[in-house]
Amino acid sequence: MPSHTIEVSFVSQLVHAEPNPLPAPGGTPPVVLAGDTVEWVFNPTVGQRILDVVFSAVDDLDPTTGKPVGNLQATGALGPFVSLSRNGNRISGTIGSGIPENVRQAKRFFYKLVEDGKPLNWDNSVQGAAPLPGGVLINGGGIDIPRTPP
Repeated sequence: MPSHTIEVSFVSQLVHAEPNPLPAPGGTPPVVLAGDTVEWVFNPTVGQRILDVVFSAVDDLDPTTGKPVGNLQATGALGPFVSLSRNGNRISGTIGSGIPENVRQAKRFFYKLVEDGKPLNWDNSVQGAAPLPGGVLINGGGIDIPRTPP
């Protein structure tokens, strides 16, 4: 199955992840599907810090704009993953079944990077929906499944 990489670094003590959200528009592979592997790779700016990936919410994406619609719902700490595991400067997991495969039903799974149980602040937070038009930044990252519409 395809593998996706999220590069994590720190910029002025703030988390920076690329791409954010995953998958990057026009990326290879361009979609995230059940059985795919996602790997967060921590570059040297992270140093010896022990970080965890923790999911908190999921939202539907508008099929024409690709923006979250504001139907934010809580999700388990693993989000769309069967499991997440650490190996040195990497955290990886496999996407579970039951996720959308049709881009018109796309969802954004929101995650945070956590150190000692505390969520870290981000340099490039992913856009999340708000009750008001225009959205608000969620202080974290996102994975769009199967991809960001349109």
